[in-house]
Amino acid sequence: MTDHHQTRLKVLDDSVKAISESQTNLRREMSESQANLRREIDSVASSVADQSKLLQEVLARLKLLPSKHPPDSDFRERAGISY
Repeated sequence: MTDHHQTRLKVLDDSVKAISESQTNLRREMSESQANLRREIDSVASSVADQSKLLQEVLARLKLLPSKHPPDSDFRERAGISY
């Protein structure tokens, strides 16, 4: 019976070791996944910031372009509208 108990203890010990190793691996993988996710989020945030800056530059340049529409007074004059 001693052999039977030793065998059961050995199986339990091996199971505990396997669970411990599995938990260690899961923690490591989760840590790596979190680091990868942080890098991806930083990349997306940087991309959004770059696009925002580019759009601001485009808007600023558009404001500098001459208008294709005449000012209201010129339009009224051409249309024969008087107030």
